[in-house]
Amino acid sequence: MFTRIELEGAIGTSTLPEPEEFPGLCRVCGCVVPRAGDPTSCTPSICSERCLAEAIVQYWAGYGLRAQVSLRDGFARLEGLRGILPAI
Repeated sequence: MFTRIELEGAIGTSTLPEPEEFPGLCRVCGCVVPRAGDPTSCTPSICSERCLAEAIVQYWAGYGLRAQVSLRDGFARLEGLRGILPAI
């Protein structure tokens, strides 16, 4: 797609190709993240629900907790956390 870009102080205008928006790489596995308009897009920085589940587990592990995550219907769902309550 082309866009019209007007250059400040220039005589006339220039039509340059519009740059493709590169969505980036997944923070978990390094694969290419789908564009935001893609129905398979999960988040701007994670490529799939499986990687989102892994990110959730890693996040809670940073707090010393064990997250239980399930994958259902294309979504990562936090089912529970272990280690919140002290052992009695």
